[in-house]
Amino acid sequence: MNSGKLLIGCVFLGAVAGVSAIVATKTGTKRGEYVEMGRAGEVATVAVNFGGVYFGQTARRTIVLHNSSSHTLLLGWRTSCGCTRLKISNSAVRPGGSSVVSLIYTELSDGTELGPATQNFLIYDRGDKAAMPEVRGTVEASCRKSIEFSNRDVNWEFVPGSGTLEPKWVTVRNVSGYPVSVHWSGDGKGVFFSISHVSAEIGSGRTAKFCLLPRGNVGFNDHPETAAIFMLARLAAPRRPIRLRYGIRVSVSPEPALEAIPGALVWSVKGASGSAESTIRLIPGPGAGRFLRMLSVATSGPELRAVRQGEAVHVSLHLPQDASFFQGDVIVEYLYRGIKSRVDVPVFATR
Repeated sequence: MNSGKLLIGCVFLGAVAGVSAIVATKTGTKRGEYVEMGRAGEVATVAVNFGGVYFGQTARRTIVLHNSSSHTLLLGWRTSCGCTRLKISNSAVRPGGSSVVSLIYTELSDGTELGPATQNFLIYDRGDKAAMPEVRGTVEASCRKSIEFSNRDVNWEFVPGSGTLEPKWVTVRNVSGYPVSVHWSGDGKGVFFSISHVSAEIGSGRTAKFCLLPRGNVGFNDHPETAAIFMLARLAAPRRPIRLRYGIRVSVSPEPALEAIPGALVWSVKGASGSAESTIRLIPGPGAGRFLRMLSVATSGPELRAVRQGEAVHVSLHLPQDASFFQGDVIVEYLYRGIKSRVDVPVFATR
């Protein structure tokens, strides 16, 4: 066993922060949480069961390490699990002395992905690599689901200019076993949607429905938007309240008011002239035609020319003789319901 390893296995199953049991086995252990460490080559093992832990909740247990060797122990630990960490009160333990080790576990799963997972850690003596006294342990915990959502990805799909969008509903069910107070906040609140009520009390086993309403002219815009809204939940657990945080993605996905076909031009030019040409068709989105007005067509470099011809754009390129590569854009600007927008068509050419 490598002296720089401390094995603690974290097993996530799924279920409640309750009373934990510390069970010590094999050499050098007494009374469960009291562990002797220091005899050369000996390995003490500890098993800790946290029971069920809510998402975001932190559980703690204490282990007392007693130095039973004739030399000072320089305690170190390692973990491959971000959910588990240790705090050691005294990392230099003299012969016959003790150190209090706090085992801290935080549930990182929100209950949407359940299944066993194992991580490891080990307490070891950094000062005596030859003797390698160690304490290995296992941590067992399960994620208890507290909130169930009908939908955590709310999206509106629509044709620009089609008018008012229908509201979307999110149903929240309290499965925690405790009364829950919820409050909504986030970067999307008040941007392109609003929520029917930002706070609610949900009894155990009960559900609440929240209505998401589009704001302003979102039903007329032709550009997608994405935001997040967060539900902050407070579980009224008997000993102390448990605070949780859940995120919901909210987005609008309109069909474009104007589409360019093809969406990119790729040329391979030959000869000294280095010339190439093509036509881009401009197609209004469904129902967008009478609200659409073309403004201008431009290019990103002198080698590229673009001329609008009705509902099309004629594009030509003259690649200088000393150039082997060109990259630029054709830029089509338009006005849609009084909002200025643009379509960029990339152009690539090689000699």
